[in-house]
Amino acid sequence: GGGGVAKQLDPETTRTTTWLLTVWRDMVESKWGMSIDDRDELGGETEDEAAAPTQSLLNSCGVTSLCLDLIAPGLNDELKIEAIKLLIALLFKEGGNQLVQAKINEHLDTHDSSAFFMEAKATMTRLMEWHSLNPDGEPGDAKKELPGESILIKFLQLSAEGHFKKNQDILRTQNADYDEIRDGVFYKASRRVWTVQNSVPENLLDVMVDYLNLVSKIPYRVASKAAMLVAGLVLEVLQGPCELNQLHFSRKTDLLEILNRMMRSRTKNDQREVEEKELKFTVIKIFQALLEGRSSTDDLYKKIVGIVHLDVLISHVELPMARVLAEAGGGLGDDLPGLEGVGGGAGAQRGGAEPLAPGKPKEGPMPMERTLSGKSLEGGNDEEEEEEEEDEEELEEQKEQLQTQILVLLQMFSDYDPMLKEDRMMMRLEDMLEREVMSVEIVWNGKLQRRFFHMPELCTLIGETTKQNLVKDVDRSNMDNKLIDFMARVNDIYTELKWQEYLSQMRIQVIFSRENQNRATWLSFGLAFFINVVFIFGYEYRDAEECMGLSLPTMDRIYSDPKRSWNREAALAEYAGQLPCLPKMAFDVVSVLNYFQITVAIFTLMLFLVVVSKPKFDKAMSLPARPLTALGIPVDAPIFVLVRHILASIWHSISDGFPPALYYVGYTVACFLIMSTYPPLCAFLLLDIVVKSGTTANVLMAVYKPRTQLAATGVLLVFSIYIFTTFYFFSFRLDFKSDESFDDCKTLLGCFLSNMNYGMRNGGGFGDMMSHVSGASSGRMAVDALYFWIVLVVLLNIVFGIIIDTFAELRVTAEEHVTALKEFCFICGIPREKFDRTDREPGPGFGGGGGASEGGWRIHYRQDHNVWDYCAFVINLKEQDKDDDDGLELYVRHCMDTEQVDWFPKNKALCLGVEGSGADEGGNLDSLLGEVAKRIEESEHRLIYSTEKRFEKTQRTVESLMRHQKEAGKQLFMIKEAVAPPRRGRSRPTSRGGGVDEENFAERARSIVSANASAGPSRPDSRPGSGPPSPRQPGSISYPGMPGMPMIRGSLETDQVGQYSDLKDELDLTNAKIDELQSQLGDVLKLLTASHGGGGPMPGQKVPPAKRKSKVPLMSKSVDRGREDSLESLLSEPSVDKDDSEGESSVL
Repeated sequence: GGGGVAKQLDPETTRTTTWLLTVWRDMVESKWGMSIDDRDELGGETEDEAAAPTQSLLNSCGVTSLCLDLIAPGLNDELKIEAIKLLIALLFKEGGNQLVQAKINEHLDTHDSSAFFMEAKATMTRLMEWHSLNPDGEPGDAKKELPGESILIKFLQLSAEGHFKKNQDILRTQNADYDEIRDGVFYKASRRVWTVQNSVPENLLDVMVDYLNLVSKIPYRVASKAAMLVAGLVLEVLQGPCELNQLHFSRKTDLLEILNRMMRSRTKNDQREVEEKELKFTVIKIFQALLEGRSSTDDLYKKIVGIVHLDVLISHVELPMARVLAEAGGGLGDDLPGLEGVGGGAGAQRGGAEPLAPGKPKEGPMPMERTLSGKSLEGGNDEEEEEEEEDEEELEEQKEQLQTQILVLLQMFSDYDPMLKEDRMMMRLEDMLEREVMSVEIVWNGKLQRRFFHMPELCTLIGETTKQNLVKDVDRSNMDNKLIDFMARVNDIYTELKWQEYLSQMRIQVIFSRENQNRATWLSFGLAFFINVVFIFGYEYRDAEECMGLSLPTMDRIYSDPKRSWNREAALAEYAGQLPCLPKMAFDVVSVLNYFQITVAIFTLMLFLVVVSKPKFDKAMSLPARPLTALGIPVDAPIFVLVRHILASIWHSISDGFPPALYYVGYTVACFLIMSTYPPLCAFLLLDIVVKSGTTANVLMAVYKPRTQLAATGVLLVFSIYIFTTFYFFSFRLDFKSDESFDDCKTLLGCFLSNMNYGMRNGGGFGDMMSHVSGASSGRMAVDALYFWIVLVVLLNIVFGIIIDTFAELRVTAEEHVTALKEFCFICGIPREKFDRTDREPGPGFGGGGGASEGGWRIHYRQDHNVWDYCAFVINLKEQDKDDDDGLELYVRHCMDTEQVDWFPKNKALCLGVEGSGADEGGNLDSLLGEVAKRIEESEHRLIYSTEKRFEKTQRTVESLMRHQKEAGKQLFMIKEAVAPPRRGRSRPTSRGGGVDEENFAERARSIVSANASAGPSRPDSRPGSGPPSPRQPGSISYPGMPGMPMIRGSLETDQVGQYSDLKDELDLTNAKIDELQSQLGDVLKLLTASHGGGGPMPGQKVPPAKRKSKVPLMSKSVDRGREDSLESLLSEPSVDKDDSEGESSVL
């Protein structure tokens, strides 16, 4: 039924097929747990994963192709609708089901799909007729539903979902991208197959515009629903971008004028304002899609900016009420469309109200029953009020989305024409554009492009502490690592912001925030500092009686126990009754501060667990659980795996980062122990400054970072001290000064501990504790000197040197970090001096700082490559539905998923004057080389194909001519034999040297003619490749058994020698023709060799199949063996005329 011919199916088969299609659709819907009507709004990635195997199975079994064949004229309408529903079920997937889309394109592109496209066009034509006959829908239909055939539009949209460009193009033209036509069959080099052309190609884009034009003029809800469907389809076939569709819509249709009219429309009759706002939102997205991927210098910008009515767009933007009243009071509000009379006049138009067109007289003030929001204040008809009742929350959301996209579009127009910023109406939006619209520069398709987008509300929850932590802790080892780490940290920030959003919805975000957690830590540190100040000035040892009631019993036990190492003096009688205590007032102050400190420490711990640890726990839980093993045996029980995963996530949440949550747990415990057990613990709380100050943290890092080197040096130091201890213990024990020292070295262990304690602290080492000796022969002098030089001078200074060098390295790193922040762009890495050499002036508003004269660097890092604009762009992409991505956003999302940073403008900036280039041209060059290699590969494939066809044709011609040459040679030999006299001994020499006997020549020639006459005409050559027989000429002869020999004109009876000469001339012409064809064949082979670059494939080029390399051997086997060597020598060194460009082009 192709070629536009209607298809037929008998009723019984139709019912069976319809039932089978329904069963297949139910298989997919059962995996979803919902119908195709609910899938778009309620479905997600979980449903996609569940239905993917079923969709893939049905697609691979040919169900997709079957459904496409069933969408054709002549078949049952119910069957066609069921086929479309099944295709929709197969296509539903976030971002598009590319396997099914590819199958659809393959079937429509490689078969005669005229029936499908004719049915699609006929369906939309019938829908237009239905709307013309039923402008407000079917009578009695309260829901205002569209006809069932309208589901075809949804199918066409899903077939191009995810910017599947081949399906976008095929809706415009079907007989495209072919390389050769032969007998109505197309050869497509891209697919390397022969296809059947569409007998009746259709352009569905024009039909879509006509349909949208019709329904946009009908002010009823059912027409608005149809307009939403068609507008969504137009948007889907544009995004990607599809450049040819962009040009077709903008140049060959009235789409721009239709969109302008739709933006001016107001809510009428039974139309719902929320649906009208959603339709206008789609219209704005279509405007953006028409400009997608195009630079601000493109002519399409000029055309669209010249057609779009800016006043209409601005009328849908709601200014803050304070500014509206201020402008209205100053007499400025009357100029703004949609704000007439606000604050001092009537006729205000807001929301869905249509602004007055230029030149259109005002019809007077609006009715008083309409407010600024469009709600009715008067009673009116109860039924109409029920029909017009709308969800206020959804309406406000749609208004906000429409407004934000209009602001983005206006910013795109302003980027194209900066003079628009000076427009009076545009200047009123200055603050909103600066506050709500951000921009980033992104490398896409080898070009550096500026992308405007709306700042997501989630970004307002980012605190200064989070920003400082990101800039401070990001890895700056190199450009790629910095951007990769930046993306990882942005993902963590997004997780934290989602949690903050939940806390905000619970109305506790004011308390549980990063800023409050940071303030609480500083408050706790301040309390610890004041408590220690009181300790310094208040603590002293007093008699126990004076301290009664001021110290707890635990303190009494600690300090009265003579076994305590820190209070060994209590064993002496004169100090036995003294305890450390505070004065009464100081004790009361410390008690209050300590209780307050405990409260703050608990609050800080709670804040840290809620604000910081909870997002880390969520992130850890989102990762796949690792298998649980017990004694090397894997445990597959889900409950054990889940428990282990939860415990591992909890541990990760409280131990990851600096400082971890465990730090605040210890801090809180220390606060409890200060007054209850041991007051000196309060001094350790002052070390909290290490967490708050990077410089003090570097002091500890100077010891922690070289811990391996310090540990190795410490081991060597201990071993050295032990060696010297053995000498002192075994040889010089009697040289100790006092009995205490003598007792310390009573055992080798005691001597070693004393050496470790006093040896490194005394200026002269362990020898300072011993008596002085004299005499050069004394061994003590050598041991003391070696101890001093080895232990005190060398090893200890090595330890100090390691620490000092590490601290200096950390300080240099910190200075480089500060330099990188101040002198280099975080995003592109270009130094500041390059931007300061550019003369840039920020425009009025639009992020320009009010028009103040600023340097190029300041403008660049605030506007062009603002770090937090890129963070907001990533967050906006994460918040956005994948189905709503345009081409650039889909590319960036793919880079984010694969941890690529190629979309960042590394060493590139538009403000430097060259778009899509910069200091680093390597990546750009690679992309260009890849594109060139791809085009070379396609061109080479086409060249090889056409050359092979030419080669085969030339080969057949050469073989035919060589057969003619061989046969002509035989005939010439027979003529020579026929006319030559019989040899009787030595022949008489003749003038021709051929031994022709003129006396017997005529008689022998007559006998040959008589033989040919009796034999009749020669048979044509029946071998493949030979042409039709030549017609008999008057007076010509042919030779039996020599088919294909050209007829020799003339008569041997009149001129025997002339006949011989004519035959020789024709043989010479045949040889010349063979030489010419062999020369052309040599040119072909030379071009084939050149296309391979001397035999090797080019970069990115595929090697042709092996069978293509066997043409010459096949030809050489088919020719006569006697000519094989000469032909191969001719082909190896072809004679090519370098100036014959016309001949070379004919070979190509």
